Parts: sequence; C-alpha cells; structure tokens
Amino acid sequence: MSHYSTEVTSAKIKSDNPVHQRLLFGYHSAKEYIQGDVLEIGCGIGRGLEIVVKKSKTYTGIDKNKKLIEEQIQNYPENSFIHGTVPPLLEIKNNSFDTIITFHVIEHIEKDTLFIDEIYRVLKPSGILIISTPNKEKTITKNPWHIREYNNIELRNIFNPKQFTVEKEYGIFGNKKVDSYFELNKKNTLKILRYDFLNIRNLLPSFLFKIVYEFFNRINRIMLMKKQPDICATINQQDFYLKNHTKDCLDLFYVIKKI
Repeated sequence: MSHYSTEVTSAKIKSDNPVHQRLLFGYHSAKEYIQGDVLEIGCGIGRGLEIVVKKSKTYTGIDKNKKLIEEQIQNYPENSFIHGTVPPLLEIKNNSFDTIITFHVIEHIEKDTLFIDEIYRVLKPSGILIISTPNKEKTITKNPWHIREYNNIELRNIFNPKQFTVEKEYGIFGNKKVDSYFELNKKNTLKILRYDFLNIRNLLPSFLFKIVYEFFNRINRIMLMKKQPDICATINQQDFYLKNHTKDCLDLFYVIKKI
C-alpha cells in the first residue's frame, strides 16, 4: 500500500475529507475513555495521535508500515513506536497498558481471535479496549484490503465473556450532509459495478484487484468532489455522532473492559 491511498486516507487530499473526518471522529469519541498508559494498534499516519497523547500518561503506537512508523518517530520523539505486523504483539509484555485503541484494523487481521487474545494479554486488569470497524451491513462492494468485515453480532461474539465485558456498543452515524455524500457514493459505485457484469473483479489475483479497486475508488472520490464540492469540503466532526444502537450505522464503535 502506498503512503496515502483510498484505504489510508489523508487530510491533505481534498476528496478524502469526508472519510478522513469519519475516521477522525472515532478519536474524538474515544477521549473520555482514554487514560494511563496507552497502546494504539495500527497508528498509521497518526491521524488522531495529538488527541490521544493529551489524554495519555504514555503513548505507544504500533504499525506494519515502516515508513509511517519512521515518520511518527520524527514527529513525536517523546512517544514510543514499534514497527511490526500483528498478531502477535511480540515486543509487548503482559498487563502493560491501561487503554488500547485500534480503529479500522481488525478487518485487516486474518487471525482475529488471536488478535483479541493478544489484546487481552497486554491489557492491565480492568483495562479498556476502544475498537472500531466498518459496519458490514453498509458495505457496497468487497474491499480487497479487508480479510473480513463484521456486523454488530459478529463483532460482539469474538469477545470471550469470561475475558471481557462490552461496556458500550455504539454506532457511528452522520447527519443529512454526510448521508447525502455517502448515498451519492453508493450510486456512483453501483454504476461502476454494472460494467463488471461478469463479476471479473472477484476472479482477479489479490494484488491486481487492489490496483483496480484503488484506481476506481480514487476516480469515484474525485467525481464526488466535483458533484458536491461544498459538502466534501465542509464535512467535519460536528456532522458525525454516536448512537446506542448499530442499525444502519457507518461504523461499529465498542468500548470493552478486561475482566
């Protein structure tokens, strides 16, 4: 994956703004639950790092992208960063962190149960996990970067009730402005998919499918920017909100406590 792509969205790319703001909202929503020594799994471009470090005693970020980790080390030398693929969390001792944050990561993890077991291992007793992932029920087409996606029941079921308590089960939603953008995104995507009436995309090798997906996803975002420039440019944190239910949400947002 390149430094920035439609999967690693950037505030620097205007057409990425709606998705960037959607992802950033998760960090703002997490603020009240963050405390003590914090581990972020999948820190990536450091999207919400400034938000998290203000609430943390210490901050450690881990990511598989070496270039991004090197960038974060330069930008935030007072914090700790680890380059590595998870699971497992090889360099982290048992009961090390009060809070773990992992946003839009679990859908990329092949061994998701091992991933959760490792989170349990490195969390301190009564530690908090804050996790988000796209809502499977809102997916328009297969994302080649995702191993699997989850609905609310599937996500809840990967947490062993003998190890974890689900404290909060939220959905991330958008207002009418956000809904307008994502509804147009859906229409554009379905138009593009009509050209693949033989379903060739699912027959392509993974690396080739990713290239094709990236190309058309970027074209689609540029088209959305041209059709709705005001909406794309002005969507911000105030246009998203949490609800206590997950039906029709954009993303699942759970707060989980280690028993």
